Amino acid sequence: MKAESCATKGCPTRTRSRFCWRCRRRRRVESARAFRSLPERLRSKIDPSGPQFEGTPCWVWTAAATSRGYGSVWDRGSMRQAHLVVFEVVIRGGRKLRGKRRELDHRCRNRLCVNPTHLKPVTRGENNRRSTCWHHLVGERRQAL
Repeated sequence: MKAESCATKGCPTRTRSRFCWRCRRRRRVESARAFRSLPERLRSKIDPSGPQFEGTPCWVWTAAATSRGYGSVWDRGSMRQAHLVVFEVVIRGGRKLRGKRRELDHRCRNRLCVNPTHLKPVTRGENNRRSTCWHHLVGERRQAL
C-alpha cells in the first residue's frame, strides 16, 4: 500500500492508513469529550413526576427495561439494573453495594422507580418475603402448612 494524503480535510500529511497519527489522536480526544458523565446520562432518563408514595413521587425510568420490568443502563462495561446504579450514585457516592444487603427492595412496588428514598437495601430472603410475586407467595403457603 502506498502513502496517500490524510483523509482529514486540509491535512497535508501523507500516510499509509486513512488518517495520520495527529488526526487520529484529535478525533479520539474529541469523541471522548462527547461522552456524558454517568450522573448526566441518568438524569436524562428519569421522569421525576411519577405516582406518589409516602408523599414523594416515584422517579420513573424512561429508557430501556428488562423483560422483568426493571430499568437497565450501561455502566462500567456491562448492563446493570438502573435502580441499583442510581442508588449507588446518589446514596453511596458511586460505591457498589457489598455484604449481605446487596438487593434493593422497591417499597413503592414500582419496578421502574429509581427514587433512592423508595429503595431499601435488604437481604435476598427479606426481599423474597416482601415480594408480591405469586411464586414467592406459593413458597410461603407451603412453609405455613
